[in-house]
Amino acid sequence: MSHASEVVTPGQEITVKVLRVDEQPERIALGLKQLMPDPWLTVQARYEVGQVRLGRVTRLAEFGAFVELEPGIEALAHASTFAPTGRPGGWARTVSVA
Repeated sequence: MSHASEVVTPGQEITVKVLRVDEQPERIALGLKQLMPDPWLTVQARYEVGQVRLGRVTRLAEFGAFVELEPGIEALAHASTFAPTGRPGGWARTVSVA
């Protein structure tokens, strides 16, 4: 997920959706993502079994690496799909989180 400073700049005018109004502590929650088309609605047209795609590793877990293929589309590369290293969990040393 991007930090707000990577998406907008101070003084920039944007259109947002009001998500919630909290009278206490006097806050309004706004959303920019909610106005974007859902990338999962067309995922089958863009991805096929067997494709080779570039992605950004976003986090590691014991069972594999989560890879962002595009904004809003994250997938799991299971630990079993990495080349064996001869050490338990050794696959995790072969990838880095961006």
